[in-house]
Amino acid sequence: GVTVGGGVAGAKVETKRSASTCSDLIKKYQKSSKTASTIDPTNLPSLQASYKAAAKELRSLASSGPSALRASFRHLATGYDQFAKLDFSNPASLAQLSQFATTYAADLQRIGQYFAKQCKFTIPTTPTTSGFTP
Repeated sequence: GVTVGGGVAGAKVETKRSASTCSDLIKKYQKSSKTASTIDPTNLPSLQASYKAAAKELRSLASSGPSALRASFRHLATGYDQFAKLDFSNPASLAQLSQFATTYAADLQRIGQYFAKQCKFTIPTTPTTSGFTP
């Protein structure tokens, strides 16, 4: 066989663009959802580490995901970064956490609509809801 060009350089470009395809985007979403489902709210270091991991994944999507969603992923990453620093023994911190859905509703809706329309994938919005309805 004949090798044309630098395969490593091509691989780096592909890695940077990997989240732009629906299947890769869905895999990243499912990975972050699985991480979120293992959060132990009684273990503060575990909780903070989970929020840090989620923020890291969202920052990755903000740089490599679909351009239509990058601002939403960046905004959500900022929120998760803030949650990673909260003192959850303080009731005021818990109130701040409870405002997440309100603060980030537009971003969550934009992401859900994109997944539904572009990827034909439904993101559950709550544990009791079977899926997102645009």
